[in-house]
Amino acid sequence: MAKPEKGSAPASQKDIQAFTAKLTEWSKDLPAEQRSIAQLLVEMARDLHPETIAISRITADLRTSARAIISALNLPAGGPQGWVRIDPVWERKDKIEFGEDIEILQRLFVSVKR
Repeated sequence: MAKPEKGSAPASQKDIQAFTAKLTEWSKDLPAEQRSIAQLLVEMARDLHPETIAISRITADLRTSARAIISALNLPAGGPQGWVRIDPVWERKDKIEFGEDIEILQRLFVSVKR
């Protein structure tokens, strides 16, 4: 997923509905084989909620940060060897007194061997 531009506004449900309508109209002019792909995108867009988009943006930031950590290891060629595994980002929602508390987790495993 592309990282959002700095200062981009959060999407509202109205924004999502407007985008879905535009996508639906645009897909009508596509060849049949591309229209089926566009239809999948339309269905995905219909299922979106503003919270889902916000969590996706945070997830993209986490992946970017994890890659920066890996790059910072700066393992020289012929030097120590390492491996990295970035697990998928997942969320856990807990009901709290005045709404929901969302915890976003990502596991990053790094091993360096000389």
